Amino acid sequence: MDKKLTDDELQVFIHLMAQGKLDSYISEAMDSHTDLDNHSINEIPVKINRSSSWKWWSIAATIIIVLGFGLYLTNLNKKSVINPAKDVNVIRIVNSSALISKQTLPDGSTIWIQPGTTISYPANFTQKSLREVNMSGEAFFEVTKDAAHPFVITTGKVLTKVWGTSFKISSIPGRLTRVSVLTGKVSVSINDNNTSVAEKNNTSKLNVMLKPDEEAIYAENNKDLKKTNVSPQTGLLIWHKLNLTFENASLGTVIKALQNNYQVNIKTSSPDLNDRHITADLNGNNLPDILMMISKSLHVTYSMQGNDIVISK
Repeated sequence: MDKKLTDDELQVFIHLMAQGKLDSYISEAMDSHTDLDNHSINEIPVKINRSSSWKWWSIAATIIIVLGFGLYLTNLNKKSVINPAKDVNVIRIVNSSALISKQTLPDGSTIWIQPGTTISYPANFTQKSLREVNMSGEAFFEVTKDAAHPFVITTGKVLTKVWGTSFKISSIPGRLTRVSVLTGKVSVSINDNNTSVAEKNNTSKLNVMLKPDEEAIYAENNKDLKKTNVSPQTGLLIWHKLNLTFENASLGTVIKALQNNYQVNIKTSSPDLNDRHITADLNGNNLPDILMMISKSLHVTYSMQGNDIVISK
């Protein structure tokens, strides 16, 4: 079916908008992103006064702007793409947005995927002996305990194996991989066919066990796997779950509390946003989840811009 509107149909549509008769349809379109073409404007005959056509075009421009903004928000949220790729049995997620994307796996494990990160895993991995995930970039994992099915993440030549814990992996392909543990235990090993026999006999050089607040760093240039304590630069602090409650507090007050607790820099795109008020129980949430709750409550968004978190209208 050809969905192009004729000039007369467009004028009818604009006239109905001016009278408020399409408000419910527009609201529905904005809420559920449905297409206005589903509502036939030919069903309501209306006489048009062509002398005021310039007003209609002004209204039409407004409609286009409003709907365009709605589509913009939709596309922004969809930039974290779940792509079946070439293999229908593989789920591939590419976070090309400026937000941290949250994904729940079939076994109930949760991944918070940083901007610019790619993750893939079998669609039915819960039926296998291993729960296998491949990734490039940076992500935080909360793995559901399952002693019979170890959880293994591959980042280049680094294998991270867990049974149930929370940890962060940051990988720059061909250069550096860092695994930082928040809770539980994680084993990190190197899978490199070019490793010498002497290195293979030195298990500490190829395999380390990490406990909370410990991390493993693997440098590809010298094939060095080093175990150390978590440094402040790791950014692991934002994944701690805090107990915070706010009663009719300004966003500015909330931001100060988050900055003090998480040691991050949060700012707003315009000063008036700091005066918006929020009442929220944020207990048991990490910083990315708190930012998402604030976004939904105050109808704002946030983006990661370098070392800053920017909250915008």
